[in-house]
Order: sequence, then structure tokens, then C-alpha cells
Amino acid sequence: MRSRLRRRLAVAIRGPLAAAGAVLGPFGFVLGIVLSALGFGKGQYYIFAVICAIASAAAAIFFVRGYRAQIDKGLFSPIHFDPLDGEQRKEVICRIIEAESARPEFAEVVPAPRELGRVLDDLLSFGQAHIVGGPGEGKSLLAYLAARSLWEDGYRVYRLEREQLFGLSRDSLIDNIDALRGGFRVIIIDDAHLLDVAEFAVLKGAVNLTTSEVSAVAIWISTENPEESPYEAAGSATRIDYADFAEAQAGFIRDSSRIYAEARGRPPRMKMAPTSAIGSAWHLSFIASQGRDRLSSDVQDLTSLELLALFTLSSRTVVSGITQIKRMEAQNLLNSIDLGWVRDELRSTSFGDVLESLSGKTSNRSPLLLRKGRRGSEISYASLHYNFARIIVQVSLGSESVAGDLVAALPHILKGRSEDLRYLGALCEDLGAWITPFLADNAQTIKRFLGDPENSGLANTVGVLRVLAPRVNEESVAGILNPFPSDSYAVLISRSSVEDLGHAAACIKYIKPLEAAQIGIRSGLDAVSIRRALEHTTWRELNGVAAFLLAVDYRRADIVADLDLTALIRAGGEARLPQIEAMTRLITVLGVRRDDFLAGLEWSGLGESVSLVRPSRIWQVNEFMAVLGEWKSALIRELDIARLAASISGAAPKECEAVAKFLESFIDRWDELVTALDMGSLAASISNASPRYFGSVARFIGALNDRRGKLTGELDIENLATSVNQAPAKHFTMVAPFIASLDEGRREKLIDEVSMASLADAVRQASPGQLGAVAGLLNALGDRRVELIRVLNFGDVALIASRAAPEHLKFVTGLLNAFGAQREALIKEIERLSSLPVLPAGVGTPKSM
Repeated sequence: MRSRLRRRLAVAIRGPLAAAGAVLGPFGFVLGIVLSALGFGKGQYYIFAVICAIASAAAAIFFVRGYRAQIDKGLFSPIHFDPLDGEQRKEVICRIIEAESARPEFAEVVPAPRELGRVLDDLLSFGQAHIVGGPGEGKSLLAYLAARSLWEDGYRVYRLEREQLFGLSRDSLIDNIDALRGGFRVIIIDDAHLLDVAEFAVLKGAVNLTTSEVSAVAIWISTENPEESPYEAAGSATRIDYADFAEAQAGFIRDSSRIYAEARGRPPRMKMAPTSAIGSAWHLSFIASQGRDRLSSDVQDLTSLELLALFTLSSRTVVSGITQIKRMEAQNLLNSIDLGWVRDELRSTSFGDVLESLSGKTSNRSPLLLRKGRRGSEISYASLHYNFARIIVQVSLGSESVAGDLVAALPHILKGRSEDLRYLGALCEDLGAWITPFLADNAQTIKRFLGDPENSGLANTVGVLRVLAPRVNEESVAGILNPFPSDSYAVLISRSSVEDLGHAAACIKYIKPLEAAQIGIRSGLDAVSIRRALEHTTWRELNGVAAFLLAVDYRRADIVADLDLTALIRAGGEARLPQIEAMTRLITVLGVRRDDFLAGLEWSGLGESVSLVRPSRIWQVNEFMAVLGEWKSALIRELDIARLAASISGAAPKECEAVAKFLESFIDRWDELVTALDMGSLAASISNASPRYFGSVARFIGALNDRRGKLTGELDIENLATSVNQAPAKHFTMVAPFIASLDEGRREKLIDEVSMASLADAVRQASPGQLGAVAGLLNALGDRRVELIRVLNFGDVALIASRAAPEHLKFVTGLLNAFGAQREALIKEIERLSSLPVLPAGVGTPKSM
């Protein structure tokens, strides 16, 4: 009681004047009545009131003095968002493009993802927001953007220093939060996934209380999904949809390319194929800034001792997920490496000097480690980013002269507890061809890690199994995986909470090369226990649940048959868009229970979620609607047509085919949806389409049926004609149906604008397998087909056809048909040049010109 009273007084009393003000009002009121009754004059009353106020304030301050003494000044670090000047802004832009870890100042420069609004809504509505995602997905940056927005509204921003949490009680933590300066405060809790159960319980209790009672809000950041740690999102967690954000980020890099080139002497690399391999904001920036090339060059310039230190600390970051290490701990780790040449090198230098060198900037390179701490405080070193550490590991092993010694040093970072090796699988993956000697040197450690999944953690063992199981026939791997402890895994999975079923599914999937082990796990599962776990499903676990039911294969019927579907039905009705794909799988695997599940769903919630679908994700909705069967109408009735139409109207040309498929299945409210579409916006997008996406656009136009004229009437025919002129022969299969999809007037206008000379050049570059596409284009050109045939050199076309393999004969036949009256002349030329047998006279029927 006393502690609680102290806390509340401390929140109210933030200085002597506040204390005096807090007591002067009520004391003055009471004293006015008392002194008036006793006959004191007005002057005496004021003097006595001031004396009482000062005494009361002193007493209150003394009362909370013990509270103030408990405050740990290092627990929270203030974050400032001071405006950047011109030079600072340029440097920040360069650091963003070079994929440095997010800093507060980045928030003034970068484009904000759509998810910023959701985070701010959560903070203002619930006092807390939860951001999750993988390394490099922009979690910290999103938190800084939200904090900066509130900072501009008068909030003060603080970051929790997680390392200082050890040993603090909930009350002490509450006292520290209350003591922070500022009436309104934002607390950023980074790396929430690294909290152990006890720390999380203390922190969660303190944050819940302070965000509900005082003017503070908290932003939790977790580097993995909530189910992989004690951290749980209270309400919906936010994760940046990188597919949606990528265009904005790429635009930022393009717009900043001149600034970057002036500052760094080289432009960013804007051709980033294959884009499908780019899955995060960090990765895009790293590629744009030619990060791997720069890093490879920097690594080559390091001494062997510097490379060993950098590789070892980076490997530690990769395997543990912890980017920072204290200087003394780093030196002890490095000094434990017992290699002859290392001992020789250390006679003239020390690892302390090496760490200082790696964290310093030279004329040839930027720092490869971050140095944290000032004079008089403890120094630490940190990797620039978790993903940066992974690439350092990969690049370092390209130094063949020391690569073997680098791998030989790795046992020193694997001496911790199994639970500290949470990303051992990532390290195995990054070692590439060096995985074999690594496994030979660390076989017992890895075998112990995999053999004790309860302590190692099911989520952590999955990463290692993903890398090792496909290599089970290799001697070094076979000794680790055989015999596989299937019984231990089956027991652990059976006891798992619903949050862990996604990891269980991955484990069963990756162990497939060990067929006996996979059968052993499935056979050992306790269906009753798993049903009990499934009965606690929320919408957040739908992905894992669907994957697990798919993975258990023949055991699925045992689990589902007597399953109480109440929780699954409730979760399905609350599913967000990221869970729609899981809903598709879940409905499929429920088998005979499918109709029971669908009959109980609350369709209004699902309708609200689906109404927010972005064009890039509409293919998932198409698959979902396909498995609904007769229940599709129940979903369509609940859709918000205005929102859905607004989203679809922003479709890019490559997304038009998926949108068309959606429209084709949208029977009940088709007219309402098509009427609400912004044809002007769609026409502007389609008018800039690349020829490769003309087929997708053609299907969309066809799906509009009798409404297509409203869209095609707004198309920029001149732009489209330019695209057609630039189309290579391989894209003619898309160009022809696009031309055919236009209404007659717009089609004739487009054909009139097209350059036959450009098309003829493309035809001359065609391969025999593309002659069918050429025939389709000729047929689509109508009256101008004759003109294109006239421009073409018969010898060039015949030469392509003469090289056709027998399986391409059908394409040659189609081309002959398209040549109409010129067919016979082309046949003769082909026969003259061809190794094919003479074409039968009856092949094809000449078309009239």
C-alpha cells in the first residue's frame, strides 16, 4: 500500500513547484474556512497558507525520497528527433541506402509504410502497439516513425535498455517508468523476443499498469512471430507487408540516387533482379548500394586477424540473434581461439586493437562493427545489422587462405546452452560448402542440440533440420541424425500449445528425407492432447494450425473427427488478410468436418477483412473463394463494395489477371462492384503497361463484359502503341489477345498507330517456337496484316521456319495460314531452305486477304 501511494505521489509531484501547487489549493480552501472562523485577518491567512503549503510540499517530497532512490538512470535512454540540416539529411539518406540498422533520424527521411496508421491507432486506442517481423523488414523503423509522430505532438520518447532489466521487480520497473521526464511518454521495447519468461512477465505487468494509469504508451518490437517467444501481442500485431512497401522504397532510392552518387562517388544499383528474392527493406537497400560488392572488397583488405575477429563475432550474432557484445566478453571469446598463426600475430597486437580497427572508418571502408559507449562507461561492439552479420559470414568464407581456420574457430561460439543457439540453422545455411567440416568439428554439439528439443526449443531445431535432413545420405550428417529421437519429438509436439503447432508442422515437413523418423513422429502423436491444444486456437494461430493438420497426414482424421470446432470457427470468423491463405488450407484439410466449420463461421468479420485486400494479394482471395463452393455467396454478401472497388482500382497491369479471375467468380454483386470501379485510374495504369502484361490486361478487359467500353475509352492509345512497337516476338502471345480485347473503334485506332517496321524487326528475331505467336499477331492486325507481310522479307521468315524441329510444325502451319494469299510463295521458300519434309499441300487453308 505504501509503495503504491508513493508511486502515485511521485507521478503527481515532479518538482517543488508542482508539490506546492498540489497542496496549496486544497489547504487554502480548508484554511480559509478555519481561519475565518477564528477571526484571523486576510493578510495573516495568506502568510499561514503559504507556510502550510511549503511544509506540506516538503513532507510529500521527503515521503517519496525513498522512491526516487530506487530509480535506475541507465534503464531508459532518451530518443530525440531533432530536425536535420542539409548535410545531415544527405548522410542519413546514404546510410539508409547502404542498409544500416534503423536509427531515430531515419524517420525524418524515409517513406512511411501504410502500417504506420495502424500502429498509431493501437497506441492511442490501447496504449500499446506490437510490431513483429523478420530481420530487415523495417520493424524498428516503423517504431521510430510512430514515435516521431507522437514526439511532434509533445510526447517524450525513451528506449528500454533490455540488458538492465536483470533482477528488477515489477514495482521497481514501474517506479522507473513513472520517473521518466515528460507528461506524455513513448517507451520503445526492442528485441522483445529475447526476453526470458521471467523478464517478460515483469515487464508486461509493469507496462500494462503504467499505460493504463498514466500518460505513457509502449511499442513492442519482436524479431520473430509472437508464438516463438514468451512475448504475446495483446490484440493484433502489425507486420509490414513488404510487397506493398517495396514500390515506395524503390522510389525513394531512385529519387535519392543523385544525392547518393554525389556523396559516395557511385550511383545506387537500380537493376535488382531477381526481385522475387528480395523480401525486406534491408535487402533492397543492401543490393541498391552494391552492398555485397563493397563488403567483399572490404573483407579482402582486412588482415587475417581482423577477418577472424569479424567472422567470429558475426557468427555469434547469426547463431544467437544478439547483435551486441561487451568488449571484455568479445576479447575473452577471441583469445580462446587456439591457432598457431593467431598466437604469432598477437605478439605484436591485441584483439582490443583489432576491435577498435574494425569499428573505425578508414579511407577505404566504412566501419564493420559499431562501437557503443563513451569514456568512463563500459564499451560494447555490435554488428551493423543481423542480416549484415549473415552476409559477412558468407563473404568471409570466400577468403580461401583462411576459410578453414575461420570454420575451425566456430566451436568457441557454440559452447553456450542449447537455448542460446536459437538460429543455429541460419549459421548452417550460411556456411555453404563449408558445412561439411563444420559438422565434423561440431557433430556432438549439434547432435545434443537436436536430441534435446525440449531445452533447445522446437522452433530452433526446425532451422537445423531444414538444412541437414536433405543431406542425410552424407556421412557427416547421417551420424548426427541417426538414430533420430522421434519419440522425444512426438511427445514434445503432443504437449505443445497451439502457438507451437506451426513449428511442429515445419519439423514434420523437413524430416521427410528420414522417412522412418517422420512416420515415428506422426505415429507417436497423442490426438487427445493435440485436440486440447487446437481448442485454444485464435486467429493468430490459423497459419500454424492449417500447416500442422496438413503435415500430420494420415493422423489428421483421428485428430479432426472428435475435435470441438468452436475455437476454430471463432478464429476463422476473425481472420485477417494474412490468414486467408491459411483459411484456404484449413477448409481443405478439415475433410468431412468442412461443412460444420463453414456453417458456423461469422461471415461479417471475414467480409470486412477481404474488403481490404490489395491487388497484389487478390490471388489468395481467389483461392479462398474457390474452396468455399456454395458458401461463396455468404462471403460476397458481407463485402464492403466501396472499399473493395477502391482497392481493385489501384491494380497494376501484372495484377489484372488475378482481378479478372476475381470478377469472373463475383456473380451475386458483379454489377455493383464493376459500377464502383474507378475506370480512369485503371486506364491510366493499363496505358503504361509493358507488353509482357498485355495478356493479363486482356483478360481483365474481357471480364468487364459490356462495361469494357468505359475503360477502353480512356486508354492512352499512343502510349500503348509505343509499347506494342517495343514488344519482342516472345510477347506477341500477349499482344494479340490485348488488341482483340479492345472494342472495335479503339482497336482500329491502336492498329493504325502501330509501326509495321518495328513489328517486322521483332519478327525477324523470332525463334521457330515463337512462330505461332507471330501468326496470332498477324491475325489480330486485321487489314494491316497485308502491310506487315509486305514489310517482312520472305527469306528471313522462311529461314526461321526452315530451322523448326518437328514439334514446331504446328507453329509453321499457323504462320502459313496467317500469310493468306502469300502462303504458297512462303511454302516454296521454306521448302527450298528446309530440312523438314515437303509440307503437304493440304496443310492449312489460305485465309482471304
